Amino acid sequence: MKILHTADLHLGKKLFNVDRLEEQYAVMDEIIEIAARERVDLALVAGDIFDTALPSAAAESLFYESMVKLGRICTVVVIAGNHDDPVRLSAAKDMAMYCNIVIACGQEITYSAKNITAGKGYVKTAINNETAVINILPYPSDARMGEVIDENTTYTDRVKRKLYEGASGFRNDTVNINISHLFCVGGVKEGDEREIELGGARLIPIDAFPKAHYTALGHIHKPQTISKSNNIFYSGSIMPYAFDETIEKSIIVADINIKGIQDFRRVPLTRYRPLIKLAADNVIQAQELLEEHSEKWALLELKIDKGLTDSDNKLLKAFPNLLRLQLVLPKAQRVLIKDKEQKTDRQIFSEYYKSIYQNEPKEELVKLFLEIMENGL
Repeated sequence: MKILHTADLHLGKKLFNVDRLEEQYAVMDEIIEIAARERVDLALVAGDIFDTALPSAAAESLFYESMVKLGRICTVVVIAGNHDDPVRLSAAKDMAMYCNIVIACGQEITYSAKNITAGKGYVKTAINNETAVINILPYPSDARMGEVIDENTTYTDRVKRKLYEGASGFRNDTVNINISHLFCVGGVKEGDEREIELGGARLIPIDAFPKAHYTALGHIHKPQTISKSNNIFYSGSIMPYAFDETIEKSIIVADINIKGIQDFRRVPLTRYRPLIKLAADNVIQAQELLEEHSEKWALLELKIDKGLTDSDNKLLKAFPNLLRLQLVLPKAQRVLIKDKEQKTDRQIFSEYYKSIYQNEPKEELVKLFLEIMENGL
């Protein structure tokens, strides 16, 4: 059977308040076209469907439209990530199952539609004269796992127990697949993964995963292989969502059977607008760089000796691809003011201001400073 693995869609996410829904529509269409061209049998979507717990109506429409189209091509399994509201995401699960789509936000799965049946923490489906068993663990926070926490167990212990519960449906004659949304030991974070796993306490080791023919993970935006021998993979996000995300985005397409992975490919995604960091030493160079990279969303670091003039600021802001302008000013030299004890606050402030800006401060600025000093604000 042929599987498609993707994750971290973050539908509705904005970048510096710029709406990228049009790009997301294009990329989701591209994924659907790849699924049709490759004749995919099973699509795995490993969490973070939306960027927030309360996605926009437009983001939800994109998700439902895309999943229905994908469900006409293959069986689809979608799980909740940490950014998703499990209740909201699973609201349409009863209708979705009639479109060949499983939406799983908890381990209590009660699907029984078409060729899909369910057990505790897993679903089973017949594909091309083979049976696939998908062990499902949506984002496993303690609250979402719904367990009374035993002080004698660790978070890893609790996640491992849930993973093995879902693997109870695995058989020697079935194609066995794990899908989850978590941080695995060995994963390299990139860009916009905002959750911090303090002290590594939430990192799940490789040996916590039941032996499977394929393990599909989400949560890390950088595409990577965690363990080739254990068949554990992150697909990465479908688009770059931060300027630190520099690696080409892709989805995974793999042929698997009960003997293991027969073919594995990362298929590039191309319909998003790339992100780029630019650095310029002056406004003219900045203009040239923005024009050269007009097809990319840009973050520009501009080195200047003094503040940016209004005309230069308007000139740069006129570039539609400029999302963020960061000014890099020279490091201020330490200012030594002689005989401070014999000078008033007004004199000290005026001397300091003049040493930095080479002119006297305006009277209203001096008054504001003296007011702050007097009131201790």
